[in-house]
This record gives sequence, structure tokens and C-alpha cells, in this order.
Amino acid sequence: MRFREVAIHSAAPLEAVRFYRDGLGLPTDGDAVQAGRTRLRFVGGAPPAPYHLAFNVPANQIRAARAWVKERAPMLSDDIFDFDAWQAEAVYFEDVEGNVLELIARRTLQNDVDGAFTPDMLLEVSEVGLPVADPPAAVGTLERDLGIPVYSGDRVTFSAVGDEHGLFIVVPPGRTWLPTDRRATEAPARIVVDSPRQGVVAIGSVEIASPGPCASP
Repeated sequence: MRFREVAIHSAAPLEAVRFYRDGLGLPTDGDAVQAGRTRLRFVGGAPPAPYHLAFNVPANQIRAARAWVKERAPMLSDDIFDFDAWQAEAVYFEDVEGNVLELIARRTLQNDVDGAFTPDMLLEVSEVGLPVADPPAAVGTLERDLGIPVYSGDRVTFSAVGDEHGLFIVVPPGRTWLPTDRRATEAPARIVVDSPRQGVVAIGSVEIASPGPCASP
């Protein structure tokens, strides 16, 4: 599963775009930035709470990624978090609106790249937080209607639905986003994914559309 486009709300879309363009060096187009394979759009309207987004980076670049982002954005922790069960390491920072952002290097992808870290190494949005009042129903909808499998979790308190390229992080409202005390709250978004089945679903205030399977690797 891959995130083709993620549209989230922003109290100041132009400022948000400026952060990703001038701070992180991503190409922009109007109200959107391009993070590798994923288009990230900012829609006017203050969200009720921060969003959580993660970006895949090459598997061997997490320490270089930490040094790179530390020069460009406020860090939420200086630590590198080791998720042994996922064979991944991650660092956390925030954007101009306090969204909880993550750079994650997944060893299972075997996508090592040599050289200094650059904005091109933000390969894709690989996680989108999906707080929802009924997590088991949300997980079931993603499985049944879009064919997206559960990757990890218990379907109630935490579920990662998808694969290493794209995961919905399904949690109940009130759960904190690692590594902060910021609580997950349902927030509007419109997301386009490449998934095994074509369809459109609504989960809480989030619309998810899929044209079907990804056409390219």
C-alpha cells in the first residue's frame, strides 16, 4: 500500500508549505509539497489536534537523517528509537504547526543509499495517524473494502494497517503520539492510496480513496 496524496488541514497553509520548501527543501506546487512518491497538501482550516506523519528514508541513513533534520526543524527527541519488531529505527521532529513528524528507516526495504543525506531521501509518506472512535471497525473497513491487511497491532489500542511502504496508524482518541504527550484526536483529511482494491471509504472525518493496485514498484 502506498500513499499517493495526503491532504490535511492547516491553520496557515502557506506557512506550512514554506516550512517544507524552505526548511526541508521539498519541491512545492501551490498548496502542496512533493515528498518522494507522495503529494502532501495543506487545506485551510485549523485541525483540532496535531497530525502524525512518517516519511520513509533509506535503511542505512537514519543517523545522517537525524543530523540533517536537526539543522532544519525542532526535534521532539534527540534519541534514535529502535523498533526491533519492525526492523526499523526512527527520529521525531515537528513542523511549524506542531504536527508530529517522523523519519523512519526500515531494514526490510533493503534500500540503502550511499552519500550525504538530501531531501530526495524522503522517499514517501509511510505512516498517517488515523485516530478514530471505533478502531476495530476502522481496521475492518480498511481490510474489507480496500484490501489493506493488518501489519501489526491488536485492532483496539493500536493497529498498523498496510505494509512498509504505507501504514495507517489506527488508534483511539486520547492515545499519545510517541515521543510526546500530544493526544490523538480525530481530524479531517482526504487521502488517496494505491491499495489492492478500488474504492472510497469514510472513517470518521477522513475520506480514503483508492484507484486500485499500484502500477509501479
